[in-house]
Amino acid sequence: AQNNLGNCYNYGKGTDKMKKKAFEWYTKSAISGIEAQLNIGIYYNYGKGVDKNETKASEWFLKSAEGAWKCRTKYIGKFYHKAIYWYKSYT
Repeated sequence: AQNNLGNCYNYGKGTDKMKKKAFEWYTKSAISGIEAQLNIGIYYNYGKGVDKNETKASEWFLKSAEGAWKCRTKYIGKFYHKAIYWYKSYT
């Protein structure tokens, strides 16, 4: 239910779009919800309603990966791809 409320604030369903409020509800839900853990990672990754923080984003993506959320591999793959690109650029 908390994740769904986060979605309402995120997409403006039944209320105005409020990214900070969405982030708050996703965070509450993320304690036990895999989908919300993915959403928190996305918010940190893109700086939606919270300061952009790729380190925290990757932590949340990995938490969601420990569960059964299917979209998780897309974001984890992007992080590893980016890391390899930058590693090769500096070596």
